[in-house]
Amino acid sequence: PVHSQLPQCEPGRAYRLDRYMRRVWESPNGERLVFTTQPGIFRTGENALAALPAELAGSICEYRPKGAGVTCIGSGKSEGIVESADRDRLYVATWASPGMRKSGAVYALPRNGPLVPIAETLLDRPAVHMYLDSGTDRLNVLFDNCSGVLPLRASDLSGAGALLDYPFGAGDVFYDEARGEGLICFAPFALRPFDGEAAALVAFTGRPFTPRALAPSGEYPWMWLAQVWGCALDLETRDAWAVIADLGLLLRIDYDTGRIERIFFVGPGRRALVIDRARNRLYVAGFLDGNILALDMTTGATLDRWFAGRFVRGLTLSRDGNALWVGSNAGILRIQLDRPPDSGAGAPAVTSGPG
Repeated sequence: PVHSQLPQCEPGRAYRLDRYMRRVWESPNGERLVFTTQPGIFRTGENALAALPAELAGSICEYRPKGAGVTCIGSGKSEGIVESADRDRLYVATWASPGMRKSGAVYALPRNGPLVPIAETLLDRPAVHMYLDSGTDRLNVLFDNCSGVLPLRASDLSGAGALLDYPFGAGDVFYDEARGEGLICFAPFALRPFDGEAAALVAFTGRPFTPRALAPSGEYPWMWLAQVWGCALDLETRDAWAVIADLGLLLRIDYDTGRIERIFFVGPGRRALVIDRARNRLYVAGFLDGNILALDMTTGATLDRWFAGRFVRGLTLSRDGNALWVGSNAGILRIQLDRPPDSGAGAPAVTSGPG
């Protein structure tokens, strides 16, 4: 939980949360979680609420079930986490909190050692996500204000070239190093068009970075109204999936042609999206209502749902594929999934996360 006192909350009492969780990364041996956090943002009048003593003391934190509590570093808020098995590292993007100078940083951290930076670089803009191409020693960084793509050297985080002038923000980034293909969520819209158009998503090749629009407004004019918060990529079936937060739509898009293949209505405010091919499911996070929906990939029907707290940003499958890790203002939750059809039945359940 975001605070050790949270399970003891009483009806009718309200507290301000100093920080809450965003993204969650699970170590290969399951003995460590690394997660990103952000400061709480309070509406008028909420500053008068009682504040719980801060227990999340930074924007990048780790929890070890066999260790002593939570350890944190960094300031502001952090978002994307990229793993490098070859270098035995994690890369984490961070940016300043509201009211501070809009600067950012990228950290290289050990996958297994203590939470102490191996390398770090300060940036003049708010970093949110990255993609790693180890073969070319490139870590390309995307920013919160849609202000380009910055190449860094993965080895030491030094500059690796000029800023690439593309108008992409990033709610998420997926990249397959073996294929050299990837996907960016939160694609261009009315305020920041790409080549004069809006689009649902941006597909790209990574060597060098070369983007192209998926479901462009030239073919789908209503994309000028679309704000995509989450997406997922399945290169085995060559499908890209997108959730349009303001329109409440889930799209299946052909990754190669960019054409929309299916449209499902899932309700507004949906954010993160995860593919589970073993169960023929999609898991979609509700940013505002806090519900995690399990959807049939073929029909779009809702098969299950779990409440995970408000402002869900992080959603990922566990290493063994049998659970979901969720980051929200309640904390980190582990949702145990029923077994795939070929491995027997089991009852889904929700268990609390670290702490």
